[in-house]
This record gives sequence, structure tokens and C-alpha cells, in this order.
Amino acid sequence: SNRVRPYYHPTTPHGGLNDPNGLFFHRGVYHLFHQWHEPPAIPVDWYHQTSTDLIRWTRMGPVGLPFTSGGAVEDEDGVPVLLLSVNGSEVHPAEPEDLSDPKLTKWRLSERNLVAGARLPPGVPGIWDVSAFIAPDGSYRLVSGSCVKSSGNWSYCDGGHTPGNPQVMVLSSPGLSNGSTFRYSNIPWRGSNATYGPRTECPQMFQRGFVPEPQADGRTAGLLVSIPEFGQNLVFLGAYEDGELTGEFALSSSYPQGKVLDYGPVYAGQTLYDPSSDPPRRIYWGWVQGPKNCGPLCANRTWGGILSLPRVLRLIRINSTREGHGGANPADQYLIGSDVAPELEGLRLSPAILDQADFVLEAASERPVEIPPSLNGDSIEIMIRAAGAGIGSTSVSVRVSKDRREKTAVRYSPVTGLVVCTTNAMTPTPGRIPGQPDCAGAPAILSKHGADEGQPAKVDRLRIFVDATVLEVHVISSEGESVSLTQRIFPVLEDSVGVYFANDGPTRVTLGRVSIWGMGGIYEDELEL
Repeated sequence: SNRVRPYYHPTTPHGGLNDPNGLFFHRGVYHLFHQWHEPPAIPVDWYHQTSTDLIRWTRMGPVGLPFTSGGAVEDEDGVPVLLLSVNGSEVHPAEPEDLSDPKLTKWRLSERNLVAGARLPPGVPGIWDVSAFIAPDGSYRLVSGSCVKSSGNWSYCDGGHTPGNPQVMVLSSPGLSNGSTFRYSNIPWRGSNATYGPRTECPQMFQRGFVPEPQADGRTAGLLVSIPEFGQNLVFLGAYEDGELTGEFALSSSYPQGKVLDYGPVYAGQTLYDPSSDPPRRIYWGWVQGPKNCGPLCANRTWGGILSLPRVLRLIRINSTREGHGGANPADQYLIGSDVAPELEGLRLSPAILDQADFVLEAASERPVEIPPSLNGDSIEIMIRAAGAGIGSTSVSVRVSKDRREKTAVRYSPVTGLVVCTTNAMTPTPGRIPGQPDCAGAPAILSKHGADEGQPAKVDRLRIFVDATVLEVHVISSEGESVSLTQRIFPVLEDSVGVYFANDGPTRVTLGRVSIWGMGGIYEDELEL
């Protein structure tokens, strides 16, 4: 199959999809808003999708909110409110027109500016890309992308002509309703232009669903930041010096430079607080970028943009005697874990294509997997589980053509890390996939505590999701940490649906268990698009 549109990653029927903007769970329904555009008629709008189980989704369509960014939060009465950012000096709320409508189809935009009169520190050009969260004391915090600069264009933190230094800014308000407005509070994170570029985008701070006991540990929080210089999302873990969330935000010693959520072209992500799970959880989506041009496959394409699979972010409590862990900074007692939401198992088609314990690969050999004629190798999940000491060097090729001219090879080594390389029969086109070479990599997971600190971590699981032209690879250690790498792939041959395991080494390799499933689609009408 040379299908371009994914089966089980969120897309739109037409137009361009990008940044997730307002994500929330309300009365049994997950609500996913994201930027959408269809020029020249619609330069920008918010597009709405809903689900009751994270498995099947309904495209509600654009909602008539022509703003580039924002977030979502519940007001004092539990009503979801969208916060829409007019980059610079305005943030407007929008509320559902009919709360009896479970899908909250229509939204009413308010003219009220939530940051009217906010006085910003010297050198800060304005407020943009906002999100919000509720602090442990019930007050509201508005989180804004920011920079600090001494000259140049004061309307934005542009990097090319008037570079600044990146930072994240927080404003606070005792409430969201009754005419309350936000005032400047603090700068929880500052970076240097030399390391992170001139500005931050799409920041979000969160505690609920992330910190295991947010009421007992009211100081620890996660800070999600989009770094345009890298085109990646970083999560910083830290703790405020006081429970008021106004003092210094001290970063965890485990992630002084932040944790990269995905080493591929996944950007502008945002998280959702899910109180329906036990315990409550934090779910992340990111925008999978590219391509500008994928040759003849995209000649008549009327849609663009994909969202990542939903991933659960969580903190994992660790016990360590290393100085700093469990000490004055409570953030030092945690590691950041991430994995695809377990609900996605509901898309697996039964029976499994393969489910075998003690999967043996002889030295210098290759082992193909037979895909039943009723299924397609362009929509599968592969799960590799460890045997004993963890997953060693492993190589799996997907979307392989019969003549081997096309394939995407996934290789993981506990020492050198993860590498994904793609070859296809398409004539190379300049700018085909912006910023994505034929090969891309991610580092190995290193243990962060105990006697093995700094050594390669034991890897329990390797998960590979193949979805037409999207590939997501997730490596999960026994400590719960992960490394993820997403890539866009564009096979052009109809028979590029094969799967092969390989062992390039001189000795036999045994994998604890290998399971492969065909995967269904998330939209009822997806096969028609």
C-alpha cells in the first residue's frame, strides 16, 4: 500500500492541522482542539475532535475561533474555558454555548481581555502562546511564551534580527470569573540564546495528573516548553521554593537541560488533565510536522498535518542515596516516564499476527514475518519484550518491499541508542521532508540512580507503531523512563508492507516475547478518505 493518510493518528479531512491548543476532559468526553487552516478562505481557526475512550474519534470541525494559540482550563464552577491568545497583549476566554450538549459543539467568544493592565517586566515584549493551570491553593496561573531583550522589534521575540534570551513567564489571578484579570507573577525558567535560541513557544506548567501527590507536594511541577531552535518539546522538572509557586523554580538534577519528549519532528505539544483515570493522569499530544513535498504520493493531497499518538506522562518516585535525591529539592526524587496510552490496545485486531515467546534470531540471519492477506503491513504495532537482562541490540525493518528497494530499519542498542533509517524508490526532491535526513537517532537510556547510575539502563520494552506514512518508536526502561523517535516515511511501492527481524551479530539472540498486531482506524469513515 502507498497510502499517505494515517489510520490511527488524528488528522482532518481537508485543510492543514498543526499545534494542539485546548485539551480537556469533561463529563466523560475527551476534547482535542488544534490549529487548523485552509487558505485563502480560512487563514487560521481552531478545529475540534472528541472521543469517549481515546480509541474512536469524531471530527466536530472548525469552531470559528480565529486565533493562533491558547489553552484550556476549568473555571470555579467546573465549566471548561478556552483561552485564546492574541500574541502580544490580549487573552480572551471562550465558553460552551450549551453545557447540556455532551460534545460542546458551539463556543461563545468573550471580548474580555484576561491580561488587561498586566505590567510586564522590563525587556519582555508581550504575552503569547498561553496556557493555564490551577494551583494547589485554587488560584489560577497563566503561562506564557516569552523572551527578554534590550532592543529591536518589541512586538515579538523574533530570532533572526533582534535576538533575545528565552524564558517562560507566569501571571496569576485569584479566579477566572467575575471580572478577574491576571497580573505578572514570576519567571520560572530562563535559558540562553546560545543553547535554546531566542524564545520559547507553547509553554504549559502542570501538577495535577503528573505529580503523584500534588496536594502533599505542592511545590513540584512539570514545565513543557516548545523550542523552535530545535523543533522539539522539552519537559523541565522542578520545584518552587515555596508552596505559593512564586519564588525560584529549581530544576531537578536528573534533567538540568530538560527531557526531550521526541527526537523526531514532533512539536508544539500540549497536555490534558484526565481525572477519570485512577490515579488521575496527564496525556500529551504533539504536532507531527512535514512534509512540504512527498513527490507523486502527495500530488493531489488536500489535507496536511498529523497529531502524535496520545502519550501518558507521569512521575516515577525513586529511592536513591545520591546527594540531591530526596533532599531539599523534592523534584529530585522523581524520574519522568512516558508511554503510549493503554487505550490504544483497543485498536489491535484479533488474532495477533505474531505472539511468540523466546523469539530466536540466529547469528548473522534475517527472519521475515508473514502478514496475513486479510491485513496490511502499513498499519501495525510491534511489541518486543525483554528476556532476563533486558533487550540487547535489536533490528527490525518495516514497510519492506519484496525487492528490498524500500524499507525503514529500526535499530536499538543499549549502548549507542536508537537509529531509524529509511530508503525508498522515490526520486529525491529538495525539501521533501524538512529537517529530516534519511537516518535519525535518539540516545540510549542511562540509569539515573543507584549503583548503575550513568550506565545503560535495562530496556524492558521496544514498541514500534507503523501507521501508513508515520512511524513512532518508543523504548521503555525497567525504571520507567523512555526515549521516543517519530519519523515520516513515504514508500511508493504497493508491496512495501513486509516486516523482517535481523541479527547482524556473531551470536544467537533471544527476545523474551515478540507480538505484532494489525491496527484499526480511529475514524469510522477513515477508509473512505
